[in-house]
Amino acid sequence: MHSYLYEDCFEGLLSALALALSEGAPACEFVTTDPGLLFGPIRVATDPAVATGLLDQVRKLAGEESVHRVCQAPLAERPDPGGVLFAYLQTLFEAGRNVDGWRTNAAVREVLERVRLVGAEAHKFKGLLRFMELRDGTYYAPFEPDHRIILPVAHYFTQRLADQHWVIHDRKRDVALLWDGRALQAADFAGAGDPRDWVSDAERHFQDCWRTYTRHIAIDERRNPRLQAQFMPRRYWQYLPEMNAL
Repeated sequence: MHSYLYEDCFEGLLSALALALSEGAPACEFVTTDPGLLFGPIRVATDPAVATGLLDQVRKLAGEESVHRVCQAPLAERPDPGGVLFAYLQTLFEAGRNVDGWRTNAAVREVLERVRLVGAEAHKFKGLLRFMELRDGTYYAPFEPDHRIILPVAHYFTQRLADQHWVIHDRKRDVALLWDGRALQAADFAGAGDPRDWVSDAERHFQDCWRTYTRHIAIDERRNPRLQAQFMPRRYWQYLPEMNAL
């Protein structure tokens, strides 16, 4: 079995997939760290042009929806993203636009499941993400999603909050994206402590008012934490000020 070592980024994975597909290997292994064996993996340089070319092939053969799936599936926090996507692409180049009808194919089924998981969680955070104002006027939104959804969530808020300066921070993976009103860019919060300690006085007052309001409108006899957790899993509650009021 051929093994390919790629840079741990989406373009790096696509570059490795493109090389493996061009070599016609029936099964491959894709790794992001060198195992240090005598006969090590094939090192693949990240090439944005090659990555774009692979997506263009998928688009021409199977349409935009398949491109979306190829982009979304690696965001799922599940093992072997390269191997799964490689098997899916092999099937896609065989089946063309009919690929997603091959539900009995393990690779197709797994890719569709990963896309479902990523899409469902990203949709949740479009409503659950909470922005807080920092002292410099920037709005900061921390979260700890199960999957690597920071990019699709950030793209949504570039439209929703286009006129604001904000940062979305995946604290679980210590990855942050900054919107300056014009473009998204990476932001470094490593070792910076908890930015929630930097909130403005106005933000602290607003959160206190929001918690007070939540406590006063709550009807104790109708509280249903189990039902709440179905719509807002408890692992998300730490960043929801209103949930700390009950």
